[in-house]
Amino acid sequence: MPPDPTIRVSMQKVRILDTLRSSGRPMTATEIAQRLASDSAGTHRHVQSLAASRLIAKSTSHRKWVYYRLTPRGEEALGYAMAALRRNPERGDDEEEI
Repeated sequence: MPPDPTIRVSMQKVRILDTLRSSGRPMTATEIAQRLASDSAGTHRHVQSLAASRLIAKSTSHRKWVYYRLTPRGEEALGYAMAALRRNPERGDDEEEI
């Protein structure tokens, strides 16, 4: 059963979630943007949106940087998004409702 409430997740947000999962450690938004070779400002907006949706959590325990990690809700959402992509890989950069 998908997480509630329904969330619309773009392919870039799925890539961010997957990057956090595969890194195995918290990352800054800048690190995520570098890993994805994407626009830093756009990545920051996506990260803020994912945090507001509780798919990722931020840690401000480091004074200089904000680190983000995947939450259990984000793990679940990523699983649903990846399954949807396997069912229909031509979706491209459309938003996926999960």
